[in-house]
Amino acid sequence: RQDAVTLNIDKQGSMLPLMPLLIAVFEVFNYVLALLFWTMLGRTVLGFFVQPESTNYIWRFFRRLTDPIIVRVLPITPGFLPPGFYPLYAGFYLMLARFLLLFSILLVQVYTKDASIPLSHALLGAGYFAALNVFSFRSAFIF
Repeated sequence: RQDAVTLNIDKQGSMLPLMPLLIAVFEVFNYVLALLFWTMLGRTVLGFFVQPESTNYIWRFFRRLTDPIIVRVLPITPGFLPPGFYPLYAGFYLMLARFLLLFSILLVQVYTKDASIPLSHALLGAGYFAALNVFSFRSAFIF
């Protein structure tokens, strides 16, 4: 018997037909997080040359895009960090989010291909490949 919920799972209980959609969603989120990370890095560097309340249109764009993220990271920002480095600190969390997103998609891929693998081995394998991808040269310059 097939329910509406289990239509995308094949006879062995695998989610393989669902994987292309899952990977496409992952790629969209990955690109958005990468764009925000590089914008944070750009704002940090530009902040050394531009006054904080400048009317420069590029600076205003960077602030409009990054301020909501910085506000959300501000409660966990250490007090000794100068305000000019807040975007860099927020960028660290964006990179961490990319790592966790990649880790989760790889975990789903590894665990759904062979459900006989113990979950601990799937976690280790997914973590290893996530670290290789996030910290590789190819991933660092995603655009």
